[in-house]
Amino acid sequence: MQKAKWFQKKENSCICECCPHRCNIMDQKTGICGTYVYSQHHLWNQRYYKFSSICIDPIEKKPLYHFFPGESILSLGGYGCNLSCFYCQNHSISQNSSLGESLSPESIIAETLKHHSIGVALTYNEPCTNIETAIDLFTMCHANTLQTVLVTNGYVNPEPLMEIAPHVDAVNVDLKFSNTKDYRKYTGGSLEPVVEAIKIFHAHCLTEITYLVIPGINDSFSSIENACKIVSSIDSSIPVHFTAYYPQWKSTISATTPETIKDICRFASQFVSFVYCGNIPYQTDPSLYNTYCPQCHSIWIERNQNKIRIQNILAHSCANCGTSTESIKGIES
Repeated sequence: MQKAKWFQKKENSCICECCPHRCNIMDQKTGICGTYVYSQHHLWNQRYYKFSSICIDPIEKKPLYHFFPGESILSLGGYGCNLSCFYCQNHSISQNSSLGESLSPESIIAETLKHHSIGVALTYNEPCTNIETAIDLFTMCHANTLQTVLVTNGYVNPEPLMEIAPHVDAVNVDLKFSNTKDYRKYTGGSLEPVVEAIKIFHAHCLTEITYLVIPGINDSFSSIENACKIVSSIDSSIPVHFTAYYPQWKSTISATTPETIKDICRFASQFVSFVYCGNIPYQTDPSLYNTYCPQCHSIWIERNQNKIRIQNILAHSCANCGTSTESIKGIES
């Protein structure tokens, strides 16, 4: 176990300061996420360098479309989450009290280099519920000139966020709802900390957003507009991925249809510059997987399932109109 970095001691317990829940943890007990246990007058991370899964993924699977297109990344998942979405698409690990299997940082770096991956992604469950591992691992990745990626729900307190953000090269943040009422009802969290997290990450690293579209809950055009306006108030060039939901865990709501995702993407493009679809057949609308110049609409990155083609970019600018492509990392002119 590793000592936790963010907590406040009380007389017979402690307050975990990692996320906005601020769990009051009694002796030998854990908080909501199951990672932090109070023992011997200290809060301990019992999942330090412990993981549930390891895989080599295309970077587009995170999803990240503006970060080293076409490259692969070593992806690590753990156990636990600080939200309780009844429809969780990864509930087998996020809602699991297991601690995980230990992996040394040296073995992770070696595996990354072995597969010629660009770096390491912490993903699948909520990595910020094991933030000490994330900070230490990402520090070692940078020491080995490897890229670092975080896929997170963004429900983290500002102080830990400010410490981890400089160690992150790219992040995808789940923006689940566009109002606190729905956040409370469906996840047990709230909106404002997530918005603050997006702002902090965007100030430090490449940032993209995922919005999981759930029929009858967050799929109205007003909900989509509000979500897009949250993003555009920070930066309208932040890419937003609208992905299809499928019934998982406690949910019996029917899956999102491809046509719904297509319609939402078309609507959302009024408010943000880069809109993408996810979890629907490529044939539904191949254009929703591509990256286009927001000014002249020339195609910059063509994604044909697993084939990536970069075009119409010269000297970090659109070859046709001169619009900067600096916001897309890891492409050569």
